[in-house]
Amino acid sequence: ENELADAVASMFGVKESYGVELDRERAQLGKAKLKKVINDSYTHLCTPEKAYSLIFLNPPYDSDTEYKRLEYEFLVEITPHLAPGGVLVYIIPHHYLLPKTARYLSYWYRDIRVVRFPDEDYQAFRQIIILGTKKDKYCADPAIEGELNKIPALPKESLPIIEANTHQYPMPYVNGTFWFRSKYLNPADCCQEI
Repeated sequence: ENELADAVASMFGVKESYGVELDRERAQLGKAKLKKVINDSYTHLCTPEKAYSLIFLNPPYDSDTEYKRLEYEFLVEITPHLAPGGVLVYIIPHHYLLPKTARYLSYWYRDIRVVRFPDEDYQAFRQIIILGTKKDKYCADPAIEGELNKIPALPKESLPIIEANTHQYPMPYVNGTFWFRSKYLNPADCCQEI
């Protein structure tokens, strides 16, 4: 996953990267590559809305009682933090591009492209990568929603492989007050901040 985050940062020319990772070991690995990593749940993240030009979202593939699928919950909860014109890189299993996720993506994102991992990487989780640019405002797009709803039934061979994806997404310059922290204080992090 760190290698993929590196590749995404390189592809988009990202200068500063921040991460939230619940798993302690992966959070430590991320600290070597990113400007700052919070080892906590994303639900504890304190950061302004519309503050990011790119969000790399690889949610857990699981369910809960409120949203049903965590892939959808993460998308809904994180989208407000992406600036209009910002780029979403959203990784989910091919078969979990559910109708409500397709609708949400089509309402909030434009220039959507769906690609998959190469065969050797696709096998483990059958993941697809959804790329899109956040719209300035919420707006229905039934045509895109319909196209996205077809994706789960498509054979993997009909989706382009990420390496063949040459489409470029410009990223907006984001300016303003910025903070990135957990709402719970970690004494070790506080000492590093001083």
